[in-house]
Amino acid sequence: MFFLPNLKKSGKLDRVHITVFIVGSRKIEKQDDYASQNWDIFAPNLTIYGFDADLEACDRANADLEARKVNWKEKHIPLALSNTEGKATLYVTKYPGCSSLYPPSEEYIKRFSGNSELIELKSTVNLSTTTLENFCKAEDIQEIDFLHLDVQGAELNVLHGADGILNKSLLGLVTEVEFTEIYAGQPLFSDVDIYLRSQGLTLFDFGNMYRDRRREVPVISQSHPGPLIWSDAFYFRDLMRSDASPSSKTPEKLLKLACLADVMEFPDYALEILEYLTLNYGGNANYNFANNIIESLGEIPELRKQGLESLPIVARLLEYINIDEGYILNTTEPIITDLKTTLARNWKPTFIYKGKHLPYNRIGYNNTGERAIEIPITLDFLATLEKKDKILEIGNTLSHYENSLSEYIGIRPRRIVDKFEVAIGVDNVDFMDISSEEKYDVIVSVSTVEHIGQGIEPSSGAYGEQIKVRDLEAPLKAIAKIYELLAVGGKALITVPFGKLIDGGWYIQFDRQYLESLTTKYQIPHAAISTVFMRILDMELPSSNPREIWIQEQKEKLLNVEYNYPYPCANAVALIEINKLSEVFDLNLDMAPTALTYNQPVCERATIFSDLIADSLLLLFSKLKDINLIYFPDWEKPEESLYSDMEKVIGAILAHPDRSRMTLLIYRSNISEEDANFVLAGVTMNVLMEQNLEVDGEPELHLIETISQVQWAALIPRIHREIVLDDSNKQNSAKLGSKNILVCELENFSKQRIVQLETGAFVLG
Repeated sequence: MFFLPNLKKSGKLDRVHITVFIVGSRKIEKQDDYASQNWDIFAPNLTIYGFDADLEACDRANADLEARKVNWKEKHIPLALSNTEGKATLYVTKYPGCSSLYPPSEEYIKRFSGNSELIELKSTVNLSTTTLENFCKAEDIQEIDFLHLDVQGAELNVLHGADGILNKSLLGLVTEVEFTEIYAGQPLFSDVDIYLRSQGLTLFDFGNMYRDRRREVPVISQSHPGPLIWSDAFYFRDLMRSDASPSSKTPEKLLKLACLADVMEFPDYALEILEYLTLNYGGNANYNFANNIIESLGEIPELRKQGLESLPIVARLLEYINIDEGYILNTTEPIITDLKTTLARNWKPTFIYKGKHLPYNRIGYNNTGERAIEIPITLDFLATLEKKDKILEIGNTLSHYENSLSEYIGIRPRRIVDKFEVAIGVDNVDFMDISSEEKYDVIVSVSTVEHIGQGIEPSSGAYGEQIKVRDLEAPLKAIAKIYELLAVGGKALITVPFGKLIDGGWYIQFDRQYLESLTTKYQIPHAAISTVFMRILDMELPSSNPREIWIQEQKEKLLNVEYNYPYPCANAVALIEINKLSEVFDLNLDMAPTALTYNQPVCERATIFSDLIADSLLLLFSKLKDINLIYFPDWEKPEESLYSDMEKVIGAILAHPDRSRMTLLIYRSNISEEDANFVLAGVTMNVLMEQNLEVDGEPELHLIETISQVQWAALIPRIHREIVLDDSNKQNSAKLGSKNILVCELENFSKQRIVQLETGAFVLG
């Protein structure tokens, strides 16, 4: 156990009830008693049913429980479980724990020596068998959370007799498996594994691997010390897979699964689930485990020494930490040295769209980029519609993020069309082939139409057309088709990447002229379309489920926005709302393409930070803070003048009350990095000594060298002010086109404080 003691102490287990079934529950050794394996941590919310064909063994176990006066429910029942209800023979062996419904294998006894004496047949007993399914129905048991099987080769029989309830509720199990027939005719590991995988369970690990020795063979290999005979196999439902059914990923089931993983000593899986619950359901205190996770990690000396604040998982959980709970801020031995400073980087949980605060999507699926805002905007769009009897979704997107909210807003009974993604409830047809006679009240398409008529997506080849000649205007034709399929008064929401016009091979990024073709060329009435533009301003680096800042932006400011640069996927999006005004519409798809200039993407394949992080610009971005300033020194000035200017600038930064939340970018040209660092170090030391400053939270001072126009265009939105002292600074900055950056007046600089806007962006106010 790793997390469970902390969860227990904080009361997070009070709502968790665990039901365990042990088939083959004879208690011979200490480890056969589940309480001794830490399961009693769930008490009193723990129920254990044990089954064994030996009546005396069950009586002894029940008497022992009564004598100990345990505070959980545990009962051992003398039943032989199998795949049918009927008669069977129990083969009783010399070692009682090896008795089985299968006879000992004479072939095995003849060839191997280690277990042969244990499985020596002593007698047979005729007995009745029943199934686990029948037992549960008779006892009105609705759920089994965890199953332990140890019935000497008959494990698969027990599983076959419990299909219904196991498929309905089982989250994990451990089962004995054999790799060699110890018992004649028994199923082997491969048989058990195939069955369990068909039931949606994943093999996580084996226990000790037990081997045997061949009879009268005097040699044995050090590398392969005897044939593999048996082991315990650990299985769980892997609900963290991207293709896991949303209906199975309820927070209640996930919490149980995390608890089971932890008690079975899989803390990595438990942590993955607890983080997922916190990021996706952390608004509910019952599923906010930030404090529990950080306090538990703080028990590891190596991590404490490293500094927990340096761990990416801690950065992701910061917004969910409750500083009034636990001992994260314990002054005698803090787990995070300066949590309050760490928490100063306040990632807003909401963004503003058309004047409305909407929560960022924090569901950890395909969530590095525009899905952070597209999903909540689309769900809000659907929730506010009055008429939505017939809904069409183009591209299977929303199903990956749905939960009980979908029932509330009424989008479950919708038609989903996706040509390539095979899933339950998805029509694998070409959207463009839908009959014009069909009409819908609502149509939504999240980041899909830009791919219609384009090539294969390169990272996995999961979707896209195997075509040599693409239709670069197919996305526009798809939107015209959407307009045609709307009933009069019907509404559509379509999201597409926006910025510089880009032919990405497997997508088209829209620009202003391309978007305007919807009305000028494809004849959708101008009054039927309204468009809002959003731009990403900041993203947590690096993270698989990063927090982000998106702001509403004017399209004129998005002319140079690239796709997949500097952040993964779309760096700006157009959210196109369409209202069908009348039935009269002439859909004409047989038009020659307009002569437009399509740009090539800066990053063609990379879509995640692990691919992009090597880029020097992202390394620069990692240095940025809430407020970022830039200064263009004239390095060719005489040394005395250069030092004087630099001291004014750096002195103002070091004296500012919010200095720890600032980065000063110093542009380096016509000077080596070594010489520039020498000047910077000397100036900083002089300022600290002359002004007698004690800097407890230092600003970030970072030298940057020549960057491309593309990089400069990506960096400008993150720079808040430019420090200008004289004309030489203006000439240096003008070469890179910094005219859109506000100028910082040093004489008033100390009076300006950092303010966070409702959008999440920071300003000097």
